[in-house]
Amino acid sequence: MERIERFKRKKAEAAASAAKAKAEGAGDHRKRRRNRTTQSCLNCHTSKRMCDRGRPCGRCTQLGLTSVCIYEVDDRSPRAGEDSEVLQQRVAELEGVINEVHHVRQAAFHPNWGSTTLVHR
Repeated sequence: MERIERFKRKKAEAAASAAKAKAEGAGDHRKRRRNRTTQSCLNCHTSKRMCDRGRPCGRCTQLGLTSVCIYEVDDRSPRAGEDSEVLQQRVAELEGVINEVHHVRQAAFHPNWGSTTLVHR
């Protein structure tokens, strides 16, 4: 008889906890929210396609959507193995090249000349 009493008590406790969980909504698996951030770009994510996570990704580049290749979290921290000093030096070098080309082009287009002629150094 004691076993039957324990069984009934456990069954009643289980039913009570199930009713409480149902009232709180914990039993409904559809209400759980995903805590992870989306790693793929929003375009690939919404169309449920594989994203290579490039910036811009290969799929957006192929479709000509490079300007709308947006990520949920825009993490621009340096990746492992990239030396920030080397990258900064490279940026400075390329900015110098751009400035030099800009000055050469400005010198080539003289306002007194009727046509545009490039000056070769």
